[in-house]
Amino acid sequence: MRCFICNREMVDKPTDSNQSKAHGEHVIHNAIRGKLISHSILCEKCGGAYSKDDANFCKIFAPFVVALNNRMILADHGNTEGNTLKGCIFKTPDIKESDEGIEITAKNGEVIPVQPFYKIEGNKIDVYAGKKRISDFIKVLSKELAENGNDIANYTIEQHTDIQNLGYLAYYFSKGNDNFNQEFKRV
Repeated sequence: MRCFICNREMVDKPTDSNQSKAHGEHVIHNAIRGKLISHSILCEKCGGAYSKDDANFCKIFAPFVVALNNRMILADHGNTEGNTLKGCIFKTPDIKESDEGIEITAKNGEVIPVQPFYKIEGNKIDVYAGKKRISDFIKVLSKELAENGNDIANYTIEQHTDIQNLGYLAYYFSKGNDNFNQEFKRV
């Protein structure tokens, strides 16, 4: 067997410069849960040289991998639990170009607004923010209400740190990746 890149013979223990060390190469990237491994694609050196490009390629598929994370088989190695995705939540699934959604980040199964916000209905305030920001945001909200002649103590406050139930979630697929086409073509 010869390496597809350097064309050297792949063996377990190379003895001269015409040979290279064989190693297992995922046919479909491990980060996107590929399990099939071949020992007849790339040598260890060439496979290692391409691994830096693998990360950029796999980022393209992160929305699918993260969304299906609890339904997919585990990766052989690496950590896909900590991926943070960006996107928007829209009120309806019929999104038009003029529709403004709520910018979000999604991580470990939680959908968090990028910017905290609130809604007041009667004497109830729903506050939407990530766990790390919600208490500070309530302080800012309290001050804002006081400046308008209202006391926050007159309201029931409900805190929401996960907003995935507010509408239809749309992950950014290529937005923010200026090299999307080049990365995708490297397959």
